[in-house]
Amino acid sequence: MKKNLLLQFLFSAILFGSCSTYVQIYYLDSKDVSKVNEDFVFENDTVKISYFFWAKRGVIAFEIFNKLDKPLYVDWKKSSYIYKDEKLNFWDESESVTTLGVSRNYLYSGPVYINNRLTLIENGIYASTSKKEKPERITFIPPKSSYSRSQFHILNFDGYSLPTDIPLQNVISGNTSLKVYNYNVTRNDSLAPQKLFRNFLTFSLTEDIKDEFYLDNGFFIKSITELSDVDFLTVTGNNLNKNDKFYIEIPDEKSIYYRKQ
Repeated sequence: MKKNLLLQFLFSAILFGSCSTYVQIYYLDSKDVSKVNEDFVFENDTVKISYFFWAKRGVIAFEIFNKLDKPLYVDWKKSSYIYKDEKLNFWDESESVTTLGVSRNYLYSGPVYINNRLTLIENGIYASTSKKEKPERITFIPPKSSYSRSQFHILNFDGYSLPTDIPLQNVISGNTSLKVYNYNVTRNDSLAPQKLFRNFLTFSLTEDIKDEFYLDNGFFIKSITELSDVDFLTVTGNNLNKNDKFYIEIPDEKSIYYRKQ
């Protein structure tokens, strides 16, 4: 209970400390990855990859479990987060964190899911001119063990301007009535295209990566819900483990409420 109250306070401070008064919740889906309850999980005979997206602007957080009885290797130089057709590198040989070749808006640091728990990390990736130890290119994952990673936000902007003809709906959450706008994303929708982002990973059973194989997990936005920050806190207050969705605080001028005035 204390943990839930602390997390509610954390989200309240983030929301009410900003200029935003509206929030969009992005519901995700995939044709490549299975969905179990609210979790996305890819699994074959070799690996099990669990995804955890819930964060402001979303986060590419995932856990790789080696199902084999022998070591597994991940080559981060040959792995990428791909937003639409933009490739963002997981690895760069430079020791400076400013030379990752990505926009500052994509870099993520903050709460992540590790072993299916929301965890606050102190050593995230920051845009900085300070020097750090050269990042690991090849990650060794022992048999029957896991490795977790979080590096990029899903989106680097402050939300979509949804059509103003969407009807306002009353939704019951617990004992509370909420006013929301729900937008269902259609195929090839210009607002939120299919396969919005992909997680491309290169694996091998040898450290020299001679027998590499690839996994390419794509995701798209299924629907978007827009609501006030007060109603958002009501929805998320008792259930933060929403691994199949994420949220964005949007400025007033992008909200349906504001544009309908």
